[in-house]
Amino acid sequence: MKLSDPNSILQSLLKVCTGRLLQCLLIILCLSATFLLRTDAEALTWQALWPSAAALIVVFSARSAFLGLLVGAISGAILLTKGSPVATLQYLLIEQFLPIFSSPWKMSALVFTLILGGFVALLEAGGGLQALLKLCLGASSRASEKVRVSSKRLQVTTIGFGLLVFFDGLANTLLIGRLMRRSADQSGVSRVKLAYLADTTGSAVACLAFISTWIAFQLAMIREGYMAMKMEVNAYALFFQSLPMNFYCWFALTMALISAFRNFNPGPMSNHEKQAYERAFHTNDLVRDRLDSTIHNGAWIGAVVPIL
Repeated sequence: MKLSDPNSILQSLLKVCTGRLLQCLLIILCLSATFLLRTDAEALTWQALWPSAAALIVVFSARSAFLGLLVGAISGAILLTKGSPVATLQYLLIEQFLPIFSSPWKMSALVFTLILGGFVALLEAGGGLQALLKLCLGASSRASEKVRVSSKRLQVTTIGFGLLVFFDGLANTLLIGRLMRRSADQSGVSRVKLAYLADTTGSAVACLAFISTWIAFQLAMIREGYMAMKMEVNAYALFFQSLPMNFYCWFALTMALISAFRNFNPGPMSNHEKQAYERAFHTNDLVRDRLDSTIHNGAWIGAVVPIL
């Protein structure tokens, strides 16, 4: 059915409108439930968990993190202000939103995040990362051998790209996910394991790197925490002193390396890996052709030089 077909256009509009209507109904239901749960702030017990639950419900149902966070924030404000619409709006704007712009550290973290996000977008648009990926994966003459060899190579490449794009954990995961998923299909690596490697590496390296959006946030929290106690501290120096104690990040990176080099696939991941290998073995040529058509023109040095 062609896009210019009136019936196709009408069906698309109805689908979009129906989806938006369901999202609005879901938000109304969550906020209505919040009004029913309102009580004195001092008497809040299990009701304090509802804003987080409402946010998760909206995120998973509407597939929108922004709407989920917004509903969670409004729900929390409703509980704290006993359901008064005017007091809720004042609390969100005056006590939560506007103070962000009066904090130099939070504003610097916001600007820093925007700059790094734009830098990552430029790297992707330039095609340098795609060319670097093609160079790292290589090729083999035999189809079955190609699947076996490039499977481990792709996993190691995923970890390497995660270490290379250390500026932002979320941008790291999104960028590597889009960049590697077709190569993962070709190499016999499941999307499940690709998501694990990309998320584990991206989040861990963003917490350990000397410059990243998450580091900017951590420094702001460290500085403001000590300022609340009326103490002066070098936030950057304190952060570097705490790096050896960041056990989660070090253990996460270690497990990712073990999973890639030793083909360690715990739990259901093992079944996903077997299925991905079988699909790659039988449809390798088809996936390769689709992959080659999606690679943008560019030179690998275009990705390395800007980062250095």
